[in-house]
Amino acid sequence: MPNTKQKPATMPPSEGGVAVEGRPSDSMGLPGSDLLDLTAGVPQLAPPEEVLTAGADEGVTAWLTNRKILALWTNSANKNSYINIQGIGWRRLFPGSDATVVCMSMMAAHARAAGRNVNVRIEGDNLVHELYVW
Repeated sequence: MPNTKQKPATMPPSEGGVAVEGRPSDSMGLPGSDLLDLTAGVPQLAPPEEVLTAGADEGVTAWLTNRKILALWTNSANKNSYINIQGIGWRRLFPGSDATVVCMSMMAAHARAAGRNVNVRIEGDNLVHELYVW
């Protein structure tokens, strides 16, 4: 059976291989490039603009109960602390005040060290706003 697969071209594209819009130009210097439909798969209509009203909710508040804290992460940046919640993944602690971040970090560290269950409230902004250790 004859080999019908074509080998890829090793020649670089000719000058003007990329158009200003980031799409390939019509002549890329490749064999058969005149047969390519460069607009195939490109959206023809722009999506409608999203209209947000003032005070619209961005997400849902959720209570997660009986979860474990798998890990903690923080650095020297101001109010920058994260916890890894079982089944959820990494979530940032709400940076409302220094005291809030320090207290929730200490509670999460205690829960992690002692293997305690926690209840966590995650707001629509995807931040941890409350943490209860049991």
